[in-house]
Amino acid sequence: MKPFVLLQTRPEYIASQGEYKSFLELGELNKEHLIRVRMDKGQFWKIDLAKVSGLILPGSPFNAGSKTTETRQKEIENKLFELLDRVIKNDFPFLSICYGIGLLGVYTKTPISSKYSETLSVVKIELTKAGLDDKLLKGVNNNFPCITGHKIALDKLPSKATLLASTAKCPIQMLRIKNNIYSTQFHPELNYHSLSVRAKIYKNHGYFTPDNLAKILKLASQKNYTQANKILKNFVSFYQK
Repeated sequence: MKPFVLLQTRPEYIASQGEYKSFLELGELNKEHLIRVRMDKGQFWKIDLAKVSGLILPGSPFNAGSKTTETRQKEIENKLFELLDRVIKNDFPFLSICYGIGLLGVYTKTPISSKYSETLSVVKIELTKAGLDDKLLKGVNNNFPCITGHKIALDKLPSKATLLASTAKCPIQMLRIKNNIYSTQFHPELNYHSLSVRAKIYKNHGYFTPDNLAKILKLASQKNYTQANKILKNFVSFYQK
């Protein structure tokens, strides 16, 4: 089996480790079949698309399109834009999450802003007609709970993209470009345990009021995230080569 590639940008060790483990477990992958690239550590591996099954770009403390972007973020994003040139040209299997959908917005010159930001919370996702028919959402029920929390979001759908999922608070929760390029605003790789670890790490990063952490986690503990997690499993099972 050709491996998948996880393009990480989280500099916090525990957050990065937890993220990696989530993709291994929920994608039902072993370490041999998930190559981990720590872009935050300057690992800019030249990826031969012919030798991998697909690419995954998860979330980040970075804000795509930020006017106060640090040098390392600019360096990472320039490398990702170069990669997206090839991904989109070849309609190569690609799944980006949270920060990734914002980066895709910057790449496609789609407006992004804080208009549709969401504090860390559990929301119910509603699938569009196209979403109900999409291969990555096969077996996923409509109105499923998922975890979300972000400072920026797409103001509108990128040109030629297909809307797959939405909420009233954030209209663009999942999209597809061409046939094999996917992006979600919510986190299909999170469950209650991984959320609780990550939330404590980013407690003072502005995603929620720190005093509300216990309340957020209590509410999150009452939900089941297997439907959202199934999206990741579907991505792996459909594209593994």
